[in-house]
Amino acid sequence: MTAALRPSSAGPVLTTAIGLIVLVALWEIAARTYLADLRIVPAPSQVVFSLFANFPAYSPHLLATGHAALLGFVWGNGIAIVLALIVVLLPVIEPAIARLALAINCLPMLVISPIMQIFFTGITPVVILSAMFVLFTTFVAVLLGLQQVDRAILEVVHVAGGNRFAQLRRVRLMACLPSLAGGLAIAAPAAVAGAMVGEYMGSTRGLGIAMVHAQASFQVDRTWALALIAATMALGTFVLVQGLAWIATPWARDRAAQIPSMMDVRQTVSGLQASLTRVALGLVSLAVVLGAWLALVTLLGLDPYFAKTPVDVWNFVVSGPQAAEHRAALASPLAVTIGHALIGLAAGFAAGVVFACAAKMWPRMDRAFAPYRVMISAVPMAAMIPLISIAFGRGIGAVTMVVALLTFFPTLINVMTGLSAAPQQASDVVRVAGGTQRQILFKVLLPYSVPWLFASLRIAAPNAIGAALVAEWLITGDGMAKYMLTVRGAGNFTATWTSGVLLMAVSFLAYILVSLIEERVMRRRNGTAGRPADA
Repeated sequence: MTAALRPSSAGPVLTTAIGLIVLVALWEIAARTYLADLRIVPAPSQVVFSLFANFPAYSPHLLATGHAALLGFVWGNGIAIVLALIVVLLPVIEPAIARLALAINCLPMLVISPIMQIFFTGITPVVILSAMFVLFTTFVAVLLGLQQVDRAILEVVHVAGGNRFAQLRRVRLMACLPSLAGGLAIAAPAAVAGAMVGEYMGSTRGLGIAMVHAQASFQVDRTWALALIAATMALGTFVLVQGLAWIATPWARDRAAQIPSMMDVRQTVSGLQASLTRVALGLVSLAVVLGAWLALVTLLGLDPYFAKTPVDVWNFVVSGPQAAEHRAALASPLAVTIGHALIGLAAGFAAGVVFACAAKMWPRMDRAFAPYRVMISAVPMAAMIPLISIAFGRGIGAVTMVVALLTFFPTLINVMTGLSAAPQQASDVVRVAGGTQRQILFKVLLPYSVPWLFASLRIAAPNAIGAALVAEWLITGDGMAKYMLTVRGAGNFTATWTSGVLLMAVSFLAYILVSLIEERVMRRRNGTAGRPADA
């Protein structure tokens, strides 16, 4: 039995190894022949040589990013776990906390980072950004794990005299471990990405700022070597957390974790009651966000010259004497950023659906490319932006690629999950009737995966705004990134805060719009407003 299992277990490893060798060989040949004159893609041997030859110069940046990412990982996950536990003990506050977490996730980092650098010094702004990158994902993962518990078991604890805290301690904590492990695995590379984005905003050391300097001085080998270090760090943390989870949760090894990156409050009512409930939740969420904002500025005693309140933002764009001029100045760059986000979102979404369908129709191709998909998805986008700008220039193509990559991976994973979850009986019916694999794909698999398609859009739509913003800042120098850098340089902090609020509102509205369209589609498709859990 053991001997029989060895070939099947060694086959994928051997296929991956051979594929990797072939890929590196083709890369080496292309870089030294067809791409040699472009000087944008160095050969793998050149990247490795630069890595080893200059590693003493790279190591301080590696340690700086690693330190900030570790602190951000600990703080962000710690806060997320505490919030999830509070929500389970006090379910009435779940909608407000969930919407607040979503609002934090939609905050544009290009706006938050310079504001934090005004009030904090040293590594603190980088750590905060790293923590913000991981907080929401872990919060959702832990909350889902705590809530997805067999009600019969909870009833047993209740009948025995246990309260909510007893249910949490005896049942929920153990039940949420697999979901927690999945959330931490996603959070590990995200912490690295958050630290690198924070370093872009003014740090003196770190992989992010080192890559920017290498790109600006046209040191292509150095840029790729630093990107390789960042990718290795992100992938290494991902694999480490996954390995620890595999050891700590042996009962969940055969269960695929479904960890969403976005969450909304699901309603089972319809009509006027559903609309009123949604409006009420939106008002409560808005009140929570505004209250937290005002409390933060007031309780910390922040300098009003730098720290602006909701009243200041309102006067700037609505009721102030120059509000019309301010709105006109914001309209054009905002339209550019939204356009960049929409183009990249469409490209990445389409590519994700096509690749997912191809993987379903040709499983061998999927098995061959699965390791590379995991590796690339774990690479922080902050490490890829300088490489993209080298390869695609500084135009709309580079911005589209940045946003598309951010959209591509959640779409690919979600759609593959939806295609695999389709009932086998439906596929068998089409097959028995003489249908081809292509007909099964279009008549059964794709229609069934519609909820997962919308899940990927809800993940990607808000984040596309942030990706477009960072790409504009590092690549094109236009859109809202240019506006914010201009007003910040002029000391107009009211405009800076207003930009952040406006972009957060656009991201939040994108999420709500996708959710509303999804609800209508699913209601017409199933005759109900419900939908399966996010993939």
